[in-house]
Amino acid sequence: MANIKKLQMIGALSADARVSIKKGFLGLTMTAVYNTTGSKLSAYNPEYRHENLTALTNLLNAPSAQLEAATQKVKALTMSVYGQVKLEAVVSDDHQFVALQLFQTDGFYFTAATDLKIFEGEDAQILASLF
Repeated sequence: MANIKKLQMIGALSADARVSIKKGFLGLTMTAVYNTTGSKLSAYNPEYRHENLTALTNLLNAPSAQLEAATQKVKALTMSVYGQVKLEAVVSDDHQFVALQLFQTDGFYFTAATDLKIFEGEDAQILASLF
């Protein structure tokens, strides 16, 4: 599990009205909550090899009817310790909210490869099974 404070997508996530982000003592800690259910959000940032970029992009762009099949394809992918593609994810503890954004490295830094995608309800439950 990753520190939500260190995610690159934290700026875009904090702008979403469905999420409340609160800083703790001296700004050292940060907690995020899905406002609809009051559930705490947890962060993940698995990395993958570059050849998995297409499967990950397809996951983020999949319509609801094809989301489960796309999720199964991503489950089959092997994570890499130092991958060229990073999938940042924020998942509510009740699995009713998932935010995903894909990043790709240019050699030194990860830059956004997709926009932030928000999933709620049944779609979020399907995606939460990845984490």
